[in-house]
Amino acid sequence: MESVTKTRLTDDVIDQMVKRTFGSGTTVLQAAELSDGWFNTAYSIELNDGRGVVLKVSPSDEVRTLRYEANMMEAEVAAMRTNFSRTIARKAVQHITRSIERRRTDSN
Repeated sequence: MESVTKTRLTDDVIDQMVKRTFGSGTTVLQAAELSDGWFNTAYSIELNDGRGVVLKVSPSDEVRTLRYEANMMEAEVAAMRTNFSRTIARKAVQHITRSIERRRTDSN
């Protein structure tokens, strides 16, 4: 998807970002743009240690955006963390409930 908000990165810039994030020994084997999004730019990256990661890039500061689009990626991360936390909490409660039920069954 083409959009003025998308920030295209060169292979060299992606490699520099990977090294800064994962260490100087980490290299990019392959990087491909994930083109379905409308606002941010996302890259699927295969690293030399076997990991696959996604790099998501927000629009540059020079790109004019609507007020509600400001800090959109920060809002996405906060939403993902909230949903992740809820999922973890729900699973923990389910696990504890099953443990209590097992103990009750075992004691009878």
